[in-house]
Amino acid sequence: MEPGGAIAVRIVSYAGYRRAAKQQGIRFKKTPSWDKLVCAFSYVEAMRQLSLAYAQAYPHPQLEGIKFELEI
Repeated sequence: MEPGGAIAVRIVSYAGYRRAAKQQGIRFKKTPSWDKLVCAFSYVEAMRQLSLAYAQAYPHPQLEGIKFELEI
């Protein structure tokens, strides 16, 4: 594992990136370009870190088990 909980994976194909994106909760309205895939991966990790930092700074017991989806 990488710092911050990211899993280090070597992905060599477009289909592999799409599969990994799906596993990370990244969804697209239509088939993404390579650039859009790369951008999504860089943002998903930053958003996770931001969310985790906020939840740790302002914990609330009612948040347990809640999943948030963010559309950009």
